[in-house]
Amino acid sequence: MIEVGPLIIDTERRIARVNGDPLRLTTMEWSLLAHLVSDPQRLFTRWELERDVWGYQSPGRSRCVTSTARRLRKKLRAQGFEAIINVPGHGYRLADPVQVAA
Repeated sequence: MIEVGPLIIDTERRIARVNGDPLRLTTMEWSLLAHLVSDPQRLFTRWELERDVWGYQSPGRSRCVTSTARRLRKKLRAQGFEAIINVPGHGYRLADPVQVAA
């Protein structure tokens, strides 16, 4: 399990909760969130996310990262939590340090 503030992510069971409440995510929202928490201190570029999460073979002008991150942030905000930060011109990262729960 991975904890980011009030967000708890169980990667084995593919469950995410904020303040104990389940977070309903699409497959791609889950994949993006799981990828971001896989290396919590890292800023991921849009191209890295397109390649690693979506499986694209070359950089393109796809809006998939932007639109998926927007929907994911909206769902997290609805439960009172800001977890994903867009660093304009660079990419995306987690807002808070991540702790791995035992």
